[in-house]
Amino acid sequence: MLKVVGASWYKTKIGSLIVLTAIILSLGALFIIDMERPTFDGTFCATVYWTKMSGYRVEFWGQQNDLASVPLGVARICYKDTIFENGWSQIEIETNHAYPDRIQATGAGILEGALTWKSIYHQWTNTINAHCSKDDDAVDFCAWVRKTLLKSYESVRKQAELNADHDHYWYQIQLFYYQLEGLEFGWRKGIKRSALKRSRLEIPPEDFLLMNAGADLRDLRIYYDRVIMGRPSPANNDVRSSMLLNIHEENGIIKLQMGHSAAKSYSLMLRIVKKYKFNYHFSRDHKSHVIPGSNIIFSGYPGVLASTDDFYKISGRHGHLIVAGVGIVNRNSELWHQLDLRMNVILSARAMAANRLAYNGRSWSRIMAKDPGTGAKQWLISDRKILRHLITTRKAAEFTEKSSIPPAMETQTVKMSTYKPFEESAQQDGQIKTDFETQGLVWLVDQLPGRLYAEDVTEALYKFGTIFCNGTPYFNATAELSQVQELKEKNIPQKFTDLDDIGLFLRQRASRGDLHEDDPRAYGNIDLKLYSETNSGDVEFHAISGPISLPTKEYTFDAFTAVADDPNASPKSMNLVKPAEPFRWSDSNLPVKHDGHPDAWNFDKMSPKWAWQ
Repeated sequence: MLKVVGASWYKTKIGSLIVLTAIILSLGALFIIDMERPTFDGTFCATVYWTKMSGYRVEFWGQQNDLASVPLGVARICYKDTIFENGWSQIEIETNHAYPDRIQATGAGILEGALTWKSIYHQWTNTINAHCSKDDDAVDFCAWVRKTLLKSYESVRKQAELNADHDHYWYQIQLFYYQLEGLEFGWRKGIKRSALKRSRLEIPPEDFLLMNAGADLRDLRIYYDRVIMGRPSPANNDVRSSMLLNIHEENGIIKLQMGHSAAKSYSLMLRIVKKYKFNYHFSRDHKSHVIPGSNIIFSGYPGVLASTDDFYKISGRHGHLIVAGVGIVNRNSELWHQLDLRMNVILSARAMAANRLAYNGRSWSRIMAKDPGTGAKQWLISDRKILRHLITTRKAAEFTEKSSIPPAMETQTVKMSTYKPFEESAQQDGQIKTDFETQGLVWLVDQLPGRLYAEDVTEALYKFGTIFCNGTPYFNATAELSQVQELKEKNIPQKFTDLDDIGLFLRQRASRGDLHEDDPRAYGNIDLKLYSETNSGDVEFHAISGPISLPTKEYTFDAFTAVADDPNASPKSMNLVKPAEPFRWSDSNLPVKHDGHPDAWNFDKMSPKWAWQ
């Protein structure tokens, strides 16, 4: 009897608890429904850790709002894919100076590969894989270039290992390749943890190197045709990247302004703005100083560790530069024959080494002159420190006096010797012949295959207010060496007051290959970057992605442009941007792979925001 009563009481108690629990859960559900749920903007973050015992370990934090609270570890990353919103994705990576540089570099590469694995795969599919299977000639060229890059990679890695302890340049080259190896490892890690881990996504290891040699491929193609195959190379594309540097005074404020537009295949429009804050040292000795250019912002591409556009904003301990480059024209076949590809360092690695080590335009040029090989470019290097120093030591009224350079900025031409092929220049230890030491506001570099020529062109900027470059050799010496006799549109007889003026100027000189009536092609100016900095440190940076269109209301024809590339050209023959609808893949019949792209490229300017200073 007692057992029965006890059992009934127990069952009654359980039933009451169940009812009470149900009521509490119901109230809790109502409370949760009324709660304001956190919203995320699509920024994903991760941290990489490292120990001697366990190696690298990545913690993925998912979407984050408070980016400053993301643990640093060896390195941390935040990645936001907004390409369908504004035409750009955004990456921010910071490393921890407490760890050896090699660990920092590899860890940074692992994080970028792991979080951007999908974009990297699309980039490879759209470009390398698509091109290398296009026809028999492309198959043969890609086989040769992969073999060539692997051989030079092995040689350069050995050279870097031998020289890293006593040569800062080679030490930075070594760190670039550590980061690249980490990128490939991270990409494979990202695939494994994704929902597609059972799929057959694969990128050959050598193609990570090939993606990072994108700036060298034009030169390598010419070398392959002329030197290896003994035949004329296909005609160079007449569409060029362009850049313009302007200095402007208004109400006592001096602005240094730059515009840059890259000319490339439309298949390359998976764009990323990246910020690398890498606390590398000058050498393996952890007690050595942190490099001048530890903080680099650049416009780039998935899976590529440098810009290749090229457009960089650099800051850090003593280094405060803007570096921009465009491909340069060369018609001297002999220069290709003199190159030794066995020891050729790809341009991406060389440019990032210069960006990190340089503290002014002269030192940047000197570093790039150590072994100028493939990836021939024309560069503008602006020293932002000089801009601020000038303004604090001059009256604004003096700026308008074009007859003389202010005493604080007196400059004379500083020339570099033209360089011989790699082996010979190495014997000379890369010495630069200069008239005297100087630090100028602006340096200009003409870098041809195996040759480099640089000068301080500050005086020209002050005299004309503007320097414009589109890859036509700037200096008489390089024009003669490259056998290019085109009229150089060095100095533009036009006043620019703001970035919109510069943007309009570059749009007017841009090309939309898809609008060619006779031969539509997916090639042209695919972006526009605009940068401005003032005496007080106010900075503007805007980036626009997609084939450049010019709204009808803004379109004006500037006949002066007709002589930029061909003195005999008539205005009707010029390939200027004209009023046109924004580019849409769905409206074009271009047989170009474009996985991961938005359909319509109708984006306004974007200005990146960064979490970590």
